[in-house]
Amino acid sequence: MRLVLALILAAAATLAVRAADEPAPAAKVALADLNDAPEKFAGRTVEFEGVVEETPRRNGGVLRLERSALAIVCEEKPEVVAGDRVRVVAACELVGKSMKVRFVATLVERVVGNESALFVTLDELRAEPKKFDGKLLLVEGVVRNVPEAVAFGGEMRYTVRLGAGVAITCHGRPLAARGDRVRVYGTAAFAENALTPLTLDANAVEIVPR
Repeated sequence: MRLVLALILAAAATLAVRAADEPAPAAKVALADLNDAPEKFAGRTVEFEGVVEETPRRNGGVLRLERSALAIVCEEKPEVVAGDRVRVVAACELVGKSMKVRFVATLVERVVGNESALFVTLDELRAEPKKFDGKLLLVEGVVRNVPEAVAFGGEMRYTVRLGAGVAITCHGRPLAARGDRVRVYGTAAFAENALTPLTLDANAVEIVPR
């Protein structure tokens, strides 16, 4: 009996050691929260999404995301290019005694296609716009404006309005007209002091058949 009890205790101790050695799972956070107070995440591993603005030119270089001042150190150069939407897992480390936080990426992967888009309603977007910053979203609604394409930076863009509080920028020339019901896939960006706090950079606009 004592031998059995000893074996059980030994097994439990081994499992406890293994559990202690396993890294804590990454906490999913919004890019806007990291921008606002990166020091809050020091010592933690975080997972977030964003759109690549600048890629590292070498191993150990820095990855930068749009609408973010974070410098994300990549020990290996990731297979991504500017404009890609990516998922990043990074360890947040304090640098010396400066209280500055450095993000060291353990994973940078491109998010492919619209299959992973999160369906949200306009009411949900208006209620908690910051919550959706950097996320790929699917929104449905009725076009309330007359979309008109204008040249911007060498490409055609137009705006779709489905309701107040959310600005949707689309690329190319509009296929939908006022009164059409559409599905919009796009990446959300939150700017607290902007006239319209939440914008959606659309990568696809589909007309819903009547």
